[in-house]
Amino acid sequence: MKQIRKLGNVYAIPLPDGKYAYGRQYKDPCIGISKFISNKIIKKPDFSEIDFFVGVYNDVLTSGIWPKVCNYPFESEEEAWGPPMYIQDQLNPANYEIYYKGLIRKASKAECIGLERCAVWDSNHIIDRIMGNERWTEICK
Repeated sequence: MKQIRKLGNVYAIPLPDGKYAYGRQYKDPCIGISKFISNKIIKKPDFSEIDFFVGVYNDVLTSGIWPKVCNYPFESEEEAWGPPMYIQDQLNPANYEIYYKGLIRKASKAECIGLERCAVWDSNHIIDRIMGNERWTEICK
């Protein structure tokens, strides 16, 4: 069933072990993945702790493979943005930039330490990461 992508939507992410993780739609193609995992789909999952933020392909959220379970509206415009992410130039790896709130600025490597790499992931990559397979984060270092 086709779903409409909307700010604040929460999606249940079916995991290979039969459990469910949850992602919340932020601005841009970014979702925050909650640390909360459940044995069945919960209509109002806990988002007090975010495990990681990552971009996700549009079809992952609109196709229905991750069913929408609720919508948590953001309290402010500021809260609706994910954290800053870094970009590393593949042709010149010494060049770094930071992407934040729709803008890109030049940055040093030191400024990028601890930030998530700016990328758009498919569902299987996100599920791998939730399940503890870090191969995708290693590729992005």
